[in-house]
Amino acid sequence: MSIRLRYVNASFEVPAPDVFVFQPNMASRREPLVWKRIRHCTYGWSHSFVYPEGLDLVLGYDGSYTPLRRVVRGAGLLVWRKPGGGVGVEELPAQGDDWITVLNVGTVGMVEAFICRASRPLAREPLLPGAEASFAFEPALVFGASRRVQTGAPVRRTSAARFYSRLDLRGIRRAGILMTGGGHGADAGPLSFQLYDVEPSLFPRPRLRGAPAAGVRR
Repeated sequence: MSIRLRYVNASFEVPAPDVFVFQPNMASRREPLVWKRIRHCTYGWSHSFVYPEGLDLVLGYDGSYTPLRRVVRGAGLLVWRKPGGGVGVEELPAQGDDWITVLNVGTVGMVEAFICRASRPLAREPLLPGAEASFAFEPALVFGASRRVQTGAPVRRTSAARFYSRLDLRGIRRAGILMTGGGHGADAGPLSFQLYDVEPSLFPRPRLRGAPAAGVRR
């Protein structure tokens, strides 16, 4: 199921800041990637986009990458670098948890693993031989305002962004996202993001199910 979202700038910030969106990987401490950047959306303007439920995997190394590969929650994947080039993939049957786990079973060479939503990366994990990474995402998006981030780049929490707001999308089919605050002088306030005009889903998704046991299931 996809969630239809409509961002509206109702802030007094001039010039209008760029708004960026990311989704932390709950299974990793690695910095998340900027999933979406909204630019040139001045006061009173709106920007619509879709949050699809499906996730895709991209693998690669040395700047070259595979096409998008759809993965289901609970999947375990064995990956390795082929001697003649490319990446081999073996997908194991999905388990009962919501975590996607990738294990580099090769003997040489790092493999980069990206999880993407709507063809844009959410998270990246570099996998040396024998290394394993997991990916798990709550149905929530984090919004921030900055002029120093780019889509696909790591989120720099300490210097590049201001005014994070986490918005829970669980049980939502359609909603507006309103940015308020900003301005200059004594009346200026912090930027903030909130949901409004929410249309609920008939079939809300449950919370993330527990972490997988250590090691990809074989």
